[in-house]
Amino acid sequence: MEANFQALSVVLKKYSGIFTELVFDMLYPLPGSHSFDYLRTPGAARNVANRLGLNVNDSYLEQMYPKYASSDVPDQNELIRDFMKACCPDITMEIGLTYVKKTEQLLEHYKIATELGYHPIQRSPQVLDIVLPISK
Repeated sequence: MEANFQALSVVLKKYSGIFTELVFDMLYPLPGSHSFDYLRTPGAARNVANRLGLNVNDSYLEQMYPKYASSDVPDQNELIRDFMKACCPDITMEIGLTYVKKTEQLLEHYKIATELGYHPIQRSPQVLDIVLPISK
């Protein structure tokens, strides 16, 4: 997560003027994305994890395949919990929320409007939404 945060920091430092708003989520596997397919396709998450040197919870993934194999509109909060437990077992909810806060602060620094896409108590996840200013 730190590498992703640092990459976002570099992008915003260089291009902050093109963003007016950034909506983000905490580890949300958008249905239809590769991340979502990790919960639906046996071996997909393991193959990527091996290639990138990451850890996945193989036994939990095995339980998720039947659950998400034919699901196109799953419960979003449950999906986040399942994804984190299966594909990001080294990342706790606390770590995730820490990076959500750091990202909010980074966006505030660059005066980029933000709407948190996921908050475990107040909101449901939303998809990434970047609003760019219209050129004249």
